[in-house]
Amino acid sequence: FSESMDLSTLNIDTFLLNDGTNYIAGTVNCEGSTATFMPTTALSYNTTYTVTITTGAKDSTGNPLQGDYLWSFKTRAETDSGSGIWLQISGEIAYEETPLCSMVLANGQHMFTCGNDLGIYDLEVPLDQNGEITLYGFCAGFSPFKTKLAPAEALDYDIHMTRSPAGSREMEITAQTEPGTTNPDRVRISGTVTYNETLLCAMVLANGQSMFSCGNNLGNFDLEVPLDLNGEITLYCFCSGFAPYKDVFVP
Repeated sequence: FSESMDLSTLNIDTFLLNDGTNYIAGTVNCEGSTATFMPTTALSYNTTYTVTITTGAKDSTGNPLQGDYLWSFKTRAETDSGSGIWLQISGEIAYEETPLCSMVLANGQHMFTCGNDLGIYDLEVPLDQNGEITLYGFCAGFSPFKTKLAPAEALDYDIHMTRSPAGSREMEITAQTEPGTTNPDRVRISGTVTYNETLLCAMVLANGQSMFSCGNNLGNFDLEVPLDLNGEITLYCFCSGFAPYKDVFVP
């Protein structure tokens, strides 16, 4: 909570969890400004749960919430890794209140904030092993944005971009193409992402297909992608600390 609460009003009657059919049994633990619901039994896989804080919850001066506060999350499929919890996050990305066409990335999920939804992002993302969300914003001409968020912060979080300073570092991208090996209608594009000959961990995106050049693939990418309606490939690379990269070309 953003202010001091009357912790005695945060209990199983005011802090509720349900799966759309039944309320989940559990206990509520309070410490400082944080209240935690601990289910009595493990939550089910691949299930959407809704959390409700009712108007019975009051701050330290006795003022109740103006209305019930709700949010939802989804547990992972049984074969997934990570914390097992998915969360719907949303917000705006802008520069001095001007919405931006950009790429927003959060815990492996991404989208572009362009077109009719200019400057608006809305993603369902998994929490990481620490129960957090790492949120990135990338836009040409602006410094990359990165922050770590607790679930409650990420539900409605606005990204404020800043202009790239003069002389911002720029990645060096090599790329080559050849016919696709698994799909004849696609093109294989591969290459490297470096800076001063140092391999970089980056997100590489080409015509809707993406991968990270990290870990065992440090600095290297290899994707099979469809051509767009103009027979072209639009290649993006995003790396924290570097100006975004974009190139449009015909294979």
